[in-house]
Amino acid sequence: MRKKVLVKSPASIANLGPGFDVIALAIEGPHDRVLAEALDEPRLIVNADNAPSGKENSAYAVAEHMLSKYCPSCGVRISVWKGVPISAGLGSSGATSAAAAFALNELFGLNLPIEELIEAAVEGEHLVAGARHYDNVVASLLGGLVIIGKYAGLGMLRLDPPEVWFGIVVMSSAKKGKTGFARSLIPKRLGLEQHVAQTSAIASLLASIHLKDPELFGKAVSVDYVAEPVRKAMIPLYDELKAMALKEGALGFNISGAGPSVFAVHTNRDEAERIASLMVDHLSSNGVEAKPLVARPSAKGVIILDSN
Repeated sequence: MRKKVLVKSPASIANLGPGFDVIALAIEGPHDRVLAEALDEPRLIVNADNAPSGKENSAYAVAEHMLSKYCPSCGVRISVWKGVPISAGLGSSGATSAAAAFALNELFGLNLPIEELIEAAVEGEHLVAGARHYDNVVASLLGGLVIIGKYAGLGMLRLDPPEVWFGIVVMSSAKKGKTGFARSLIPKRLGLEQHVAQTSAIASLLASIHLKDPELFGKAVSVDYVAEPVRKAMIPLYDELKAMALKEGALGFNISGAGPSVFAVHTNRDEAERIASLMVDHLSSNGVEAKPLVARPSAKGVIILDSN
């Protein structure tokens, strides 16, 4: 058993257009750092910088689950430093949850298989979102692009996405329960035409990943008949931003996770920066605060920064 483990965990973009709850990817840049330190008595302490501490933190739910199931006599102090914006749609709680599960596994030498690490990490998402959705935590844990086949009994799959850049407009709702509310908007049933159209979009998205085709990838992530139609009302000037990005040459555009951040797809960094800045300026001129973020997919998930 180690005395301490410090890890970092990347942000993620979930849903990727038509892939609600089943497709996500890790992105380079924003990340959370989590330090897990072993205690001499069975206690659980969670402190966070610029985020809720104690039982309100997703890391607490993860650690509580892991300690009770795998090491009830263990104690740990967890410190969280947030680098992923909270309530922005970039997998903030997922990044923290993935980092906490990974760090505790290393700290106590549990040697858990990845499936059990994922189940532990998703406890944090359950706390924050009120639902056990896997996409963000799996992307943060594994890196790359992930497909969640668990709902159909097919496990998880990690793939390498096409070489694209994302121009992200970061907006934060800063509202407790935002993710849960966004999930409540999703229709419980789809008509036959919607189902076929959504399936077609997902098939095209998977084809673009297999073919490493950025243009098809961009077109496919722009199509969504499930989440986008009901969630876009939560996002200021959404239709205007999408029209602007596509007119300026973006390959694709959609909502990042549960929003309110949005992303555009590009083949190079310069275009991603240019169009993200245009969108931010448009929002600013309409009294909406936002900031640009340019990122590409991250091949790495959670990694160890220090341990002893």
